[in-house]
Amino acid sequence: MYLYTHLTLHDFIDALQTSGGQRVLSLPLEDGLIAVCRREAEPYGLSLFRQAMREYEAEHHLLTAERKSSMPFFRQHQWRLVGPEWIPFVASFFESRLPFEGDGPMVRLVFDYEALTDYCIGENISLFRCKYDAAQAVTGWKKALAAEYGKVFFDEEHTGFAPDSRFVSLLLQAVLEVRPSEEAERKEWRMVAFRSPEEAEYAWQSGTLRPSTHLSLPADCLMRVEWPDYVHYPELYTALIGCMKQKGFVPERLLEGLIE
Repeated sequence: MYLYTHLTLHDFIDALQTSGGQRVLSLPLEDGLIAVCRREAEPYGLSLFRQAMREYEAEHHLLTAERKSSMPFFRQHQWRLVGPEWIPFVASFFESRLPFEGDGPMVRLVFDYEALTDYCIGENISLFRCKYDAAQAVTGWKKALAAEYGKVFFDEEHTGFAPDSRFVSLLLQAVLEVRPSEEAERKEWRMVAFRSPEEAEYAWQSGTLRPSTHLSLPADCLMRVEWPDYVHYPELYTALIGCMKQKGFVPERLLEGLIE
């Protein structure tokens, strides 16, 4: 199976690197929490998780004073979840070729799924397929809350967790894995690497400060570089061929228009 992702041509050129004498693709990952909060006031998955909490409370006849479904999932004035301060950095892949989104030249990178999986296992990085069944997600969370609900401590001023609590893991699952059913045809996969704020990279982009990180994928994971519009950019295409060769990549084996 192949997985596809999109990069701007600029980011793709920056990604062609050598590390320890080996060719690597330095893949950029964006802050998954900021990315989703930029689009949705309360992330879709978290709204479903809150629904699961309400249903759990109703089914167990909890008194209003005992209920926790109104608890904040985010730190005050931040797009950071309560709990440990780890940032989930995300790269999205898809099982099919989706239309390009964004301005400027874009390329579609084609990866071998098994090679990506082997890399993620070796580097302790998550790679999972998004879930699109809301009812199934709510049912699963209600079962998990049977063990986790009592491990959350919440009042108007503080939110805390028992040492063995998995509650924050459930919140992360809700944010990162669960998507609306109308997106099911996208068949999205997500690669997630957790970093502390101190380990993240920061750059001023599009009028704001954005955290990011990079993963050095082995070059053998990359099967093809698709650029459908390359015929409209002869100057760029010519330079890209030379750039790939200079970085140790073989355009005749990878680049659309040259693959033998």
